Amino acid sequence: MKNLVANSLKLFTLVGCVFVMFSCGGDNCQTCTMEGQPDKEVCEGDGIGSGVAFDLEITTNEAAGYTCE
Repeated sequence: MKNLVANSLKLFTLVGCVFVMFSCGGDNCQTCTMEGQPDKEVCEGDGIGSGVAFDLEITTNEAAGYTCE
């Protein structure tokens, strides 16, 4: 019985982690464009995180001359 509870808890944790991984982050994306340069798509969760890190990435691209929408 103890083993069943432990395995159920492990399975529940794994399913929860997978759900969070695919449902959070990456939803908010902006495309930054500049004439003569390739477009850059910046998304939350793509290695830069969200919140302040995402805003800083957008601000940095805009300071370099890109227009981000």
